[in-house]
Amino acid sequence: MHAHVAQHAVRADLDPVAQFDTAFENAADVDGDIAPADKTAAHVETVGVGQVEVEIVGSADTCVVVVNPGWGDAVQANKAGLMEIADVFVVNKADRAGAAETQNDLEGMLSLKVADGWRPPVVPAVATSGEGVADVWTAVADHRRWLDESGEGARRRQGRVAAELRSIIAVQLAARAAKLGGGSRFEELRDEVLARDIDPWS
Repeated sequence: MHAHVAQHAVRADLDPVAQFDTAFENAADVDGDIAPADKTAAHVETVGVGQVEVEIVGSADTCVVVVNPGWGDAVQANKAGLMEIADVFVVNKADRAGAAETQNDLEGMLSLKVADGWRPPVVPAVATSGEGVADVWTAVADHRRWLDESGEGARRRQGRVAAELRSIIAVQLAARAAKLGGGSRFEELRDEVLARDIDPWS
């Protein structure tokens, strides 16, 4: 299952891509809830670049960040972590003034990044007319191919499974701790610690 995360995504209804209208409360819900779908890929759209939106990148193979002309400067981009999370950049509303400058700004910032085997392409598009949408999906497909050929895709999926297992362990331990932190025996131990009859670690 390949999940493509987009910020204000350029939409395209392709048969292999599952479209969901589900609101996810956290990033961990994404993989589990969409994995059973009878599709080769799922397109998950977020509404911005807050903490949850950035965290959701950990549940996706490819992250598409969509910006508009006049989106902001390099400081804002780096503060939001966009330069770190994007696998593909899309400059939407590319028919408007400032689009070329936005594309040049992104290209300039990307040139300062340390090469890690994949340089995010910057794709101009116009969502309302469909112009450039095919190029966006080509860029996504190119990134997926790179993930497969480089082994990075397998590494990311291993990391996601490990993170999910740690999360499950944390939940189970928290439940166990809550159970141990109550009841008559707990109150007895509390009182003995208060009376300094025992050490809390004993």
